[in-house]
Amino acid sequence: MMSSLDGVTILDVGTLTPGKYCTYLLADLGADVIRVERPVSTTRPVDDEDLILNQGKRSIALNLRTDAGKDLFLRLAAGSDIVIEGNRPGTADRNGFGYQAVKQHNERIIYCALSGYGATGPLSQAPAYDLIFLGLTGLLQALTGSATTPLNPEAYLADGVSGLTAAYAVTAALFARERSGRGTFIDLAMFDSTFSLLAVSHGIRKKPDAVPAAQTASPLYDVYSAAEDTYLVLGAIRTSSRQALFSHLGRPELAESIDTGEMHAFLRQAFLAKPAHAWVTELAPLDIEIGRVNRPDEAFDHPQLRQRGMIGATSHPDAGEFEFIRPSVKTVPGAQKASTPAPRIGEHTGEVLQSIGVDEAQLSALRDEGAI
Repeated sequence: MMSSLDGVTILDVGTLTPGKYCTYLLADLGADVIRVERPVSTTRPVDDEDLILNQGKRSIALNLRTDAGKDLFLRLAAGSDIVIEGNRPGTADRNGFGYQAVKQHNERIIYCALSGYGATGPLSQAPAYDLIFLGLTGLLQALTGSATTPLNPEAYLADGVSGLTAAYAVTAALFARERSGRGTFIDLAMFDSTFSLLAVSHGIRKKPDAVPAAQTASPLYDVYSAAEDTYLVLGAIRTSSRQALFSHLGRPELAESIDTGEMHAFLRQAFLAKPAHAWVTELAPLDIEIGRVNRPDEAFDHPQLRQRGMIGATSHPDAGEFEFIRPSVKTVPGAQKASTPAPRIGEHTGEVLQSIGVDEAQLSALRDEGAI
């Protein structure tokens, strides 16, 4: 059984976390992803990010500052379907491996330039950092609530959503190419992708004082402290679950109360009596929406995630055995290719270049001149 992207070849060049995540998702769907690295990086050890996000890929080392390196890249691009490129806007064009250069060798290429702020606008050349995007878009304040001080999250949300956005953008472009026969250029900005997340919660602009902060939080949809320094999340907003909650806690009249302050105070005090896991065990069977706040490592053990195949296990020659989070999209059940461990930088240089006609003598000469 074929995977969804069998036969699709992707060049991943100059990308950081978002681009690596994009091509990780596409590799899991069967694409042949060739990651183009700098030769000077070949001695760098494989880090945790690479262990996950470079699984299923091949790695070649090319010096794109040399004419020979650029020529090899363009020859590879001539036989590829997609290029994911992660330099600052204009860098690839100035160095001879941008969209126009690639298009001269492959009219059907889909070229996705994934940058911090995109190719246009006053910040197009600004450095790109996940936390800055969260702050500028309003997402950081929205995550913590307008009445609280924003905190530095441990999750790289801008990186993640930008990788997802790039993955769906290039697969949509692949579908369009099947109908038109033409490739395309995609100017994709992390800033845009991050801001777009707010469409489902803050999509219509409102004045800052339109809804007072105190009215935006519901005691039935909130985070609560529990005993033993644990926390739980409550989502009892249905009438039946609200009634079941307050009846079980001995205050049935609160289910119909309009005094949200009294509700909040009662629930804060009540939930301190037991640890979060005890409350979940007690209340979930009553059809009350409740869960404990897990650490990321604890979420790996959630039976729902394991049953859904979200936890993978693999080994790496440098890192040994470990578990990891698998992609959530499995468009052809049972057809995902067996993923290979993250490659060492340049591990497949000879193999890949030989596939475009470079022989051993030429490989040796290219190494001598620093092109690979």
